[in-house]
Amino acid sequence: MYKKTQSSLEFLMIFGIGFTIILILSGIFFTYFNEEKDTLDSKHIENIGNEITKNVEKIYFLGTGNRITINTNFPDGIENITIVHKNNVNVGGELISYDYLNVTYIIKKSVETQMFETKENYIRFNCSQCTHNTITNVSYFEDPSYFSGGNKKIRVESKGDFVEISFVR
Repeated sequence: MYKKTQSSLEFLMIFGIGFTIILILSGIFFTYFNEEKDTLDSKHIENIGNEITKNVEKIYFLGTGNRITINTNFPDGIENITIVHKNNVNVGGELISYDYLNVTYIIKKSVETQMFETKENYIRFNCSQCTHNTITNVSYFEDPSYFSGGNKKIRVESKGDFVEISFVR
């Protein structure tokens, strides 16, 4: 009887130690996985913003009527996409106006933002589906389905003196 009790106790101890090790390793794995996912999402947003601004430049120089549709996949967590219009900013004694794309997203439970601007500050862009706030001089997409996670089609079209960015449904 004593040997059966001892072997049962040894089995329970080995099982308990093994289970504890598995719990610790899975906790470490999921923590690492979530941190890497946040890093990948941040890089993915950076790639999307760079691709949009690159295409804005390209379409601007191709001229009126030219357009391109970008197929992309937004990660979850994007909170807002805005186009900020900076008018008459003093840069080196010269007054300039420029636009930049601003993407706000949640990563590691904090709000992050990335700014994307064209290489040429005279390239103006706007969006057709945006609401324009004249006080803050910001155009923003009101419909959250535009920037929710998932597959999106973004159209970049030259309108002559500016480039229009819109989402295609």
